[in-house]
Amino acid sequence: MKKSLSRMNTNELRDLAVELGADRKKLYGTSKQSLILTIDRLRKEAASKENYIIVDENDNVMFGGQHYTEVGADKVWNMYNGIYEDENGERYIYIKKVEEE
Repeated sequence: MKKSLSRMNTNELRDLAVELGADRKKLYGTSKQSLILTIDRLRKEAASKENYIIVDENDNVMFGGQHYTEVGADKVWNMYNGIYEDENGERYIYIKKVEEE
């Protein structure tokens, strides 16, 4: 089970913020509450980014390469129940995270 942010110590919060993309050097001397707010902001930014695509089992990009948020990609996958059917038959589809360049 995940530990809540309020129960983490400052070093754990700093490590989590860095995992989410913050600059470690800028986080030193930051209060625990400020780190929690930073983590919350970084999580919201990550969730709003459209960096997911739908691919089939052969890693072919589906739906014209449309990019989705994580929630949007989940909705598309659920809509097809993980199986896309067209004139060529059925294909299993997967959500793939697109790495930023």
